[in-house]
Amino acid sequence: MRVGRPRSVRAGVASAVAVVALATAAIGYQAPPLHFVETTCSPAPGAAYETSGYVPHPVDALPYARTARTVLALDDPRHTIDDSGVRVQPWEGQPDGVFHPVGLAMYALDQLESYRVTGDRAHLDRAVVNAEALLAGASADESGAMWFGYRFEHRLHRDDALTMSPPWFSGMAQGQVLSLLVRLHEETGQARWAQAAQATFASFAGDHALGEPHFRLAAANGCLWFEEYVDDDIPPTHVVNGHLYAVFGLYDYAVAFADSAAVELFDAGASTIRESFDSFRVPGQSSLYCATDYCAHTRWNPPNYHRGVVAQLEILAEMTDDPEFARMATLLRADFDE
Repeated sequence: MRVGRPRSVRAGVASAVAVVALATAAIGYQAPPLHFVETTCSPAPGAAYETSGYVPHPVDALPYARTARTVLALDDPRHTIDDSGVRVQPWEGQPDGVFHPVGLAMYALDQLESYRVTGDRAHLDRAVVNAEALLAGASADESGAMWFGYRFEHRLHRDDALTMSPPWFSGMAQGQVLSLLVRLHEETGQARWAQAAQATFASFAGDHALGEPHFRLAAANGCLWFEEYVDDDIPPTHVVNGHLYAVFGLYDYAVAFADSAAVELFDAGASTIRESFDSFRVPGQSSLYCATDYCAHTRWNPPNYHRGVVAQLEILAEMTDDPEFARMATLLRADFDE
């Protein structure tokens, strides 16, 4: 998911910067790429990707948890809601909005977690209708795995070379929907949510070598990535926060259903982040959006995203009981803490 860089400069300074940018562009100036280090994972002999023996541990607060201070109001003006209570995702060139799995899943999770704080049934009802909208927009493959595909063309980073054609898929979407379905089952006890969660988890078995749909990639360097942006026409980008949201979905599923396959994928996803840290860290600056050299060369390191990854690493430290992730979060915060 794209995160914009906040604008805090005064108008006069901004105008001066714009003039300089135009002048440098006229002479073909390009800023040097940001720091990038190629890192590798070390799978066991015969394995396709590295694991470390991580198992899910209890956490103080699950991802997406809300507090009394952060309850999401039903009429929060930041969200457009249709007559049935379903969030509408605006999109350029799409006046009626688009089916946006991440937007729906995050909104439903926020409403569900608001219900857990307030006990107000209206929040749970709102979460349910948005989850039902997700299921209505899903498709199933021959194995019965459930997929939440995007139905519109998207240019990642506004780059024509990274244009994805519908339907395209996202590990971030699959992971966040998985968290939502697991938690709805826990909250309501209804079997339909458990069944939908199991079908969504089945999508994590999709293999890049077998073609679409898929989002799981056993990379050549031995790391297992859950790709946020997947299309046959674009190369993998290894978006860090999208991968971690998929890992969080696996955590929820593994804990709820004691599923050994989910534990292994959780383990592999966490191991990938530990081994790839130097590929997205930029000492003294905000971290890279992705762990391939594309983000280094395009200087794609938004501060808001950086702060989000710090928080994700702190949660991952609790989930794995490995202080290495807390150390990584501390380093990133020292690199950039605006």
